Amino acid sequence: MLSILLLSIGIFARDLGPYNLSRVLSPEWNTVNPMGDDEFRLKTQQEHEEMRRNLNYTNYPFNVRATMGMYQRGYGKVRLSVITDSPTQPSGLQWQYSKQFAYMWKNHYLHSSIVDVIPGTPTNFMIDNNRVSITIPEENKATRGIFFADPCFTGASCCCKYAKDRWIFNRHTDMLNALSDNNDIDFWYVGGDNFYDNTDYWTNQFFGALNTNTKSKMSGMVLGNHDYWLYSNPGSGNSGDQLGIGMTQYYAQDTLASVVLNNGEPYDWSINPSGKYNWAPPPVADKNGIWWFKIGNLGILGYSGAYKWETYQPYLDQMCTQFANDDGVKYVIVLSHWDALTNGYGVQWEMDAPSFVKKMKDMSSCSAFKYRVKYVDGHDHTNRLYDDGFKIGANGYDSGGYWGAVGQLYIKTDDSGRLWAYYLEFSNGPDSQFDQLLSCVKSNHLEGCLKNPAVTLWFDSGPPLDPSCYDMLDHNCVYKGQSATCGDCIAWLEANNGMTWEQAYGQVSQECGKTCSCDVGPTPEPTSPPPTPHGIPCDVMLQKTACDQDGCYTCGQRIDYLENSMGETPAQAYAQVAQEFPDVCVCNNPPKAHEIATI
Repeated sequence: MLSILLLSIGIFARDLGPYNLSRVLSPEWNTVNPMGDDEFRLKTQQEHEEMRRNLNYTNYPFNVRATMGMYQRGYGKVRLSVITDSPTQPSGLQWQYSKQFAYMWKNHYLHSSIVDVIPGTPTNFMIDNNRVSITIPEENKATRGIFFADPCFTGASCCCKYAKDRWIFNRHTDMLNALSDNNDIDFWYVGGDNFYDNTDYWTNQFFGALNTNTKSKMSGMVLGNHDYWLYSNPGSGNSGDQLGIGMTQYYAQDTLASVVLNNGEPYDWSINPSGKYNWAPPPVADKNGIWWFKIGNLGILGYSGAYKWETYQPYLDQMCTQFANDDGVKYVIVLSHWDALTNGYGVQWEMDAPSFVKKMKDMSSCSAFKYRVKYVDGHDHTNRLYDDGFKIGANGYDSGGYWGAVGQLYIKTDDSGRLWAYYLEFSNGPDSQFDQLLSCVKSNHLEGCLKNPAVTLWFDSGPPLDPSCYDMLDHNCVYKGQSATCGDCIAWLEANNGMTWEQAYGQVSQECGKTCSCDVGPTPEPTSPPPTPHGIPCDVMLQKTACDQDGCYTCGQRIDYLENSMGETPAQAYAQVAQEFPDVCVCNNPPKAHEIATI
């Protein structure tokens, strides 16, 4: 068995590398409007609204948003926002930002503030006489949430014709409402190509179908190619495209742009997009498209693959340094849209999720998470498990054809940091067990339904490992003339043979011997405290990147500036930069004032 999987791993690495174009089932419809022509669009919208009325669905016009604050803000910070169609500020909160949408979807207004919440217990707000109750998990404790990508509701015959038959709209909104009402999730995120919507109609409809409990969960999205360019690619860009600008404001997430601007503005709209619809990267500040935070004991990064690696790499370095210095971050999930380097669809070189995570693992600042990171993506409209991540893009668009599946990804951790990923299948072709699953969730909570036939365990990270095991995962196993790392072998067996981590490790250690063996018992108490930011050598710290409203510079460049331009001593400069960037620019042996005085 192991010789087969080693051969498979070897072939993959040799012939396809991270640029596995066979991951994409079929080409996208890059010359067709997925919304249909104007007549079809109007007819579809009327039928949708009639369907919702006939089934007695409730509309929830109060349009609140709650998203985790950027990691730099500290745990317990949440961006709380309301979207309105009037400039009148909602009552009940002092809004730090209150403006009409910039450039796109200008019929809306965004009112937004960073607020404090108490982890582990509800924090209540009264906004326009609506009770908003926000609960985030205790810091460093278990968390759980939902991901899905490429939801298409239009029913266009070109590329979304099964949306109605599979009840894509109702099933996603019904499940999110049920999970939120039961407090079964802490967060939910959409992985791009968010409703194939350039006009805001389907975005309005979707959020109108979500109750306040659901809209008060931590939520957000990343942008896909159809969110920038309706016809899927920059070459077909036109003045009808919203370039992700309207959608970014509608989801009201806390992004790097707000942290860097540091003036109350949530986004950077300094680039006028007019006449730039064919630009790639798109004519939008790159910092609007990347964010990261910690929720419970899980770190989550979201980024847009429409920007270049060299643009995002300094931000990624900062994120990894922050997460690596936080003992409470036990696992990292990377959310993006593109799943492969599909030429012509707006993704930049090595910015598809598999390539991005592979490069991320090779960065020294990210090495602590080499075996504790998975991506979630879509783009190819299938739902599949890979040994390095999860694809959850089959939600109405037609690459899966008549037998295409529809579903969501449920990810949870326990207090120790063990992570599980479950696939919740809503339908597979015309067959569906959704009603049974939804009924089970309402009665027994999602945790009571994980043995339901519609639920499949995709991944189990295994127990927290002894440090020796992380070294073992990098060891090279040679078996029957084939070679792969122990970690790759274990991941392959989990992804392709449905094994738990313990089962996969047991087989690999048996067939590879001591090379792939370690102490898999409970992690012993450390004999000395774990490394802290103060344990980083100063020569390493000086190369780290720190970003603020003035831009991104290495810690060393910031120290040099204070010494050369502001006249500070080395001790003063080191101390000031360490105070301003305590997660990044701190080292174990900085210059001391008394040492400088004796020189």
